[in-house]
Amino acid sequence: MIGTAAVVIIIIIIIAMAMRSHPTPFLAARSPLPLPLACCSGFLPSTGRLSSYIPPSTFAPRDPELAVSIREDAGVTQGSEISMFYDPMICKLITHDDTRIRALDRMTAALDSYVVRGVGHNISFLRDLTVHPAYRAGDMNTG
Repeated sequence: MIGTAAVVIIIIIIIAMAMRSHPTPFLAARSPLPLPLACCSGFLPSTGRLSSYIPPSTFAPRDPELAVSIREDAGVTQGSEISMFYDPMICKLITHDDTRIRALDRMTAALDSYVVRGVGHNISFLRDLTVHPAYRAGDMNTG
């Protein structure tokens, strides 16, 4: 349960995307992301129907801590179509806790429980980012 201490909020945007070979993405400061190329190359929008969409809140009844520490802002449901005419955002996933590490741990758990099928997405990249030592330490910036 979150007490009276300052609350740390982590926000991640889950998008529909297809992977293809592409040079390493860079932060604004022109420093390469500190992750292997295999996990973050070729970010391109993906289109199609969400054949399965199960957000982490579905599992909240089994995990009361998860229920009070995550929020999902989604404009899609199972069966929704991700078209080329609109932003490919699937969901904005927000976690919070009293420390950055605890909020990141909750984000990692939420990303691990997400189910998205039918379109490509960036969930595995985001999950890898949440456990990367540089990101967890707050040693990354966009310049």
